[in-house]
Amino acid sequence: MDEISKQTLARLCPPKRTPNGDALRVARKKYSRHKAQSKYRGIPFLFLFEEWYHWWLQHGVDKNSDTFSKQDKLRLCMCRVNDEGAYSVDNVYCDTHVENVRESRALWRRRYEQLKTEYDEIC
Repeated sequence: MDEISKQTLARLCPPKRTPNGDALRVARKKYSRHKAQSKYRGIPFLFLFEEWYHWWLQHGVDKNSDTFSKQDKLRLCMCRVNDEGAYSVDNVYCDTHVENVRESRALWRRRYEQLKTEYDEIC
């Protein structure tokens, strides 16, 4: 993805104003939370705010909206390819939360079976 300037971002997606005047307050808060959770989990997070926000807009999600429920099982999430590597433009795709969990469990099951097989061969 090309380097996105703040002017280009503002032209592509004019921000909504919040009551306190900060146009992208909600989106910045969600970005900061995503970045902090990634750091807590030990996963590199290589998105700049502008890239992150533009990525979500390209996938039809306005992260500046507070109307999205955390309980919505069909909500979209940013998924890493094979649940490995950094959160970066070239290593993420958009899918539902349910599918991301399903793929993650299947991946862990395959890893477990592989380790079990290796262990059985050694013993």
